[in-house]
Amino acid sequence: MPFHKNGPLTLLQHQDEPTPLIMPKRNDAAHGNGNGNGVSVVGRETPYEMWKRTNVVKQKQEGYVTAAIKLFMGDITREQMLFVADLAERYSNGNLRTTINQNIVIRWIPADQVPQLYEDLASQGLADPGAELVEDIIACPGTDTCGLGITSSKGLARALAEVFPAGRVPDDLAGVDVKISGCHNSCAQHHISTIGLHGVGKRLGEHVAPHYELHLGGSVNGTAKIGQMTVKLPAKAVPAAISHLIDVYRRDRQPNENLSKFIARMGKSKLKDELIPYTIVPSFQEDSTFYYDWEGEEEFILEDLGPGECAGGALEMIENGILEADQELYQARLLVEKHQYSVSVNKSYRAVLAAAKALLVTEGLEPSTDSETFLEFDSRIAQKGIVPPLYQDLNAMVGDLGPKKHQPNQHVRRWPLPKDLSTLAGRQRTRWGRISSSRR
Repeated sequence: MPFHKNGPLTLLQHQDEPTPLIMPKRNDAAHGNGNGNGVSVVGRETPYEMWKRTNVVKQKQEGYVTAAIKLFMGDITREQMLFVADLAERYSNGNLRTTINQNIVIRWIPADQVPQLYEDLASQGLADPGAELVEDIIACPGTDTCGLGITSSKGLARALAEVFPAGRVPDDLAGVDVKISGCHNSCAQHHISTIGLHGVGKRLGEHVAPHYELHLGGSVNGTAKIGQMTVKLPAKAVPAAISHLIDVYRRDRQPNENLSKFIARMGKSKLKDELIPYTIVPSFQEDSTFYYDWEGEEEFILEDLGPGECAGGALEMIENGILEADQELYQARLLVEKHQYSVSVNKSYRAVLAAAKALLVTEGLEPSTDSETFLEFDSRIAQKGIVPPLYQDLNAMVGDLGPKKHQPNQHVRRWPLPKDLSTLAGRQRTRWGRISSSRR
């Protein structure tokens, strides 16, 4: 039991009872028209018109066009490839080009032959629209065939295809790309895409759930930039989280602001706050589907998954603590909205505890009890000046998190404590990570 200056900290009897998770719902924002009202800008096009609009561009040479053959995740069969070779002989003097986005390009096509080319491609299942656009998602093989893969990147790509329907994504996402790697090795170049994801595993009790680190704001085209790792998402929540991100962009963007500039202006902290609801994973008993990868038939498992002996393992422990603190605070806010004020106190308390534990990792400590956590925080963190003097009596502050009476204003007033402590933990994590890197 934790203590504060007035004696033992006594939580309400029902505060430690499990509260139901409030899971966010997917909003399919990518289908909107750029104003967030869910109406597509694309009219009633025929399949040919849609393909021509997205896959065919005029060449500088009058009367000729270039057509892209969209290969879903770069896959093509032997029979299809032989057919494409014949098309190249017929339309472009035997010449083909490949693109960095895993597509095939045929150049020097007479403009009046485009309808026939479409018919030829459609006969072999090669006339999908959306080449080189946001719906043209890039994914490495992942666990399908790669021995180093952690997650099914191709399975997630197929799930995201529902968020970004081919040929029907509004023009406000022009220039946006989505790239997915099944591990940190970045074979899909997730770190330089507008929306990048790389697969990881996360242990939750006795089970392991597939997750993805979300990278936002990466780019190359003349302004090379590495995307920021923003939040760790369970694999099954990624489509809903990405859909919500786009909805936030359409809601809060400035005039003529593209998604990359929006991400840069908003910053990691604000975007993380928006996405925290999608990081929450129910227990295996509540919803076991979170513990299966996309298209997986068996429970997700990683052998020998545990904290590493290097600084990277400690950094992950810090990040997990910060994420837990943000999740608990999010739940506290929802409980207040549902007038469960006293139970929200426990969530705020758990947020403070998680943030304090995250800070203690930087001191090489992993307390096993709440009371030990607060005692070590005072002696190892507060007394050393790692946090402002305000937090030098954290025990007392925790004891004052909330009264037994149901007074929502008092709970809301005390929310800055867990939030500020989580922010301090994030800053210390960055500082500590730099020091650890410099010592290698």
